[in-house]
Amino acid sequence: HEYGHLLYDLQEDYGQEHPLQDEAQEARMIDLMVRLMQASDAPQEQFQRLGLQPALERQSA
Repeated sequence: HEYGHLLYDLQEDYGQEHPLQDEAQEARMIDLMVRLMQASDAPQEQFQRLGLQPALERQSA
């Protein structure tokens, strides 16, 4: 995504001062969000707005 992410470890960084720098964790969270969006029938526009691709498109890309 153009702006990157803002993932925080809320147990260790309650004030959200230090974003996580973990590509594996970022990929895991993106995958979970895409799956939840698909399960709730989110419209394609929401995927585009967030700079995400549905899981089927990501697998073939």
